Amino acid sequence: MLRKYGLASDHILDAHIVDVNGRVLDRKSMGEDLLWAIRGGGGASFGVILPWKVNLAYAPTTLLYSVVARR
Repeated sequence: MLRKYGLASDHILDAHIVDVNGRVLDRKSMGEDLLWAIRGGGGASFGVILPWKVNLAYAPTTLLYSVVARR
């Protein structure tokens, strides 16, 4: 399902983050640049994420899996 839908961080709709100054920011107060960084656009830690809203994908009714034995 990763190839079809991507990572959960790609589908973040909103997040509350505590920044370095101790402020709790939501999507509106942090701005789109910081939200983009939280979703994987940056390579560093920008704060502590408390809750976040993620757009979920529906799982298919049947899944295909396989087991590969290695010797």
